[in-house]
Amino acid sequence: MGMEQFKISEAGISELKKSMMAKALPFAVMAVLGGGLMAYFNRSEGQGSLPALLLVIPLFGVLIVIGLSRALNMQKTILESYRFSIDEHYVRRKQNNTPDINIPLGEISAIVKHPNGNIIIKGRSANDIIGIFAQTEDYGRLESRLSEVMPIVQKTHVPFFQRFQILLLIPVMLLMAGIFIAENIIVVGTCGIVLLGVLGWSFFIIKKDRNLDEKTRKASRWIVLVMASIVGIMYLKLTGKS
Repeated sequence: MGMEQFKISEAGISELKKSMMAKALPFAVMAVLGGGLMAYFNRSEGQGSLPALLLVIPLFGVLIVIGLSRALNMQKTILESYRFSIDEHYVRRKQNNTPDINIPLGEISAIVKHPNGNIIIKGRSANDIIGIFAQTEDYGRLESRLSEVMPIVQKTHVPFFQRFQILLLIPVMLLMAGIFIAENIIVVGTCGIVLLGVLGWSFFIIKKDRNLDEKTRKASRWIVLVMASIVGIMYLKLTGKS
């Protein structure tokens, strides 16, 4: 059994880019609206106004769309460099600005095919995970080759929150509102501790995920700044200095 290499088709890259935009845009819209509304309701007496808010929100919206467009172009470049290979001893995944992942065939713990056609190969370590897109060229041949390693587990349903990922943003927005708008110290303290835990966990997961490109992993440093601002707001409110 010799080595075979697979890449994502050109049509598949375009399809994935559109899918990423469709998923990211609602998050961006909710983040802009939520941030603007929190700033408006948290303003000091006599400061801020609805007309100013209506001006700032579209401006931030335009900036976010530009940022998303650049991020998607970067992802397109990364997807074009994606290569998955399989030989007698290893499955390997290589792509630009991302750590290589090599899993010995004997250490593969599961091969799972999701309803959308994407395949996940899991190794013994939680960090040894290779994702294969349904848009990969010669997908049928690839699936057949993987089935020779071990039976592929077919998932029959998508978890609710995976189908409606935008709903995950709602509790985060409510926690942010509890920190920045509420004056009750119990509400501020509880929301702050929970949100700091969520952000800390997210930062850890991003840093450990070898399927994310280096630029995304570095950008996760912004989470630390957000956490620092939350700690600052909590300190001011809990000590009565706000």
